[in-house]
Amino acid sequence: MKTILGLNIRVYIQHFLFGIVIFIAVYIFALTPISGIKINVPLLLNFSINTLLYPFSRYAYEAILNYIFSEKTAIWVNIKLFMIIKFFTILLCWGLAIIIAPIGLIIILINFLINKTTSNK
Repeated sequence: MKTILGLNIRVYIQHFLFGIVIFIAVYIFALTPISGIKINVPLLLNFSINTLLYPFSRYAYEAILNYIFSEKTAIWVNIKLFMIIKFFTILLCWGLAIIIAPIGLIIILINFLINKTTSNK
C-alpha cells in the first residue's frame, strides 16, 4: 500500500482535497466586506500551511478518537447534530493544523517504530 509519511495515499488525498475546499471557502469569506478581514501575505501563508498540514492534523484527531472510543463503540445521535459537529471538527483541525499536525506526525512515527520493531522479531 502506497503511503505518504505513513498515511494511506487515498486518505491523504481525500483530506488534502478537503483542506483545499476549506482554504477556498475561508478565502472567499475573508474577501467579503462583512468579515472585516484584510487579506495579506502572512494570512495566506497561514492558510497554505494549514491546508498542507490538514491531513496530518485530521489523522491525529482520528487516532485520538479511535483510542478513546473503540471501533465497536456506537453512538446514536441526530444526523443534523452529527453533521454540525463533523463540520466544526473539520474546521478546528484545519484552523489548528499547525498545532495538531505535529502530534499526528509523532503518532505516525511511533506506529512506524512499533511496526519496524515487531517485524524484526
